[in-house]
Amino acid sequence: MPIHWPEATVRGRELTVFITPAASRSLVWMNVLGHLLKEFNAVSKAHKLPIRMKASTQPPKEGAGADVAINIATDKINLTFPGLDPISETFGATQKHGRTLLLDRRNELLKAFVYLPATPQVNTPSGMRAVGPKVLTVIALHELLHACALENRDHGDSGLFQANPPVNPGDRPIQDTVSVKPNAYGAMPPYKIDDATVQTLIDRWTL
Repeated sequence: MPIHWPEATVRGRELTVFITPAASRSLVWMNVLGHLLKEFNAVSKAHKLPIRMKASTQPPKEGAGADVAINIATDKINLTFPGLDPISETFGATQKHGRTLLLDRRNELLKAFVYLPATPQVNTPSGMRAVGPKVLTVIALHELLHACALENRDHGDSGLFQANPPVNPGDRPIQDTVSVKPNAYGAMPPYKIDDATVQTLIDRWTL
């Protein structure tokens, strides 16, 4: 059975998001996180999704606080939450992919915890370097869409849902883009979601 947010949350068509102090202070992520929810809402509107995200000043906790938390991770993810088993996973700080932990009881979501890689990098003709803001935005949007109640089996493999987004490195990081699909023409932004995944999201957010 698919996981889903509580009926009241789906009816309100909104998720609240808390950006942790560590994330908001990250020199890599701070500028992107400053406009990330605006980017998410624009992507949601462009694909006619019934979902919005709004900033919260309250961290997630049992029965209260934000629905979603955004964190920065390096080599390991550790999460404890009341009533659930602790979670510990290895992680890669330089990878171009995050991780979203969807915490549920009997398939009803309690909270979502997003972990973004601390220093994602790309290989260029001049060697490895940090990715630019458009690539960071792809990584973060991918994880926020997971927070909408998508597990890995629920989405396609193009656009924002590529497991390891293929970066087209520019001369400078700000010129980096991401291919819409591996070995295909077209680049993001604008940020794309495949039709099947759009429909899955609509179904998750329709009573």
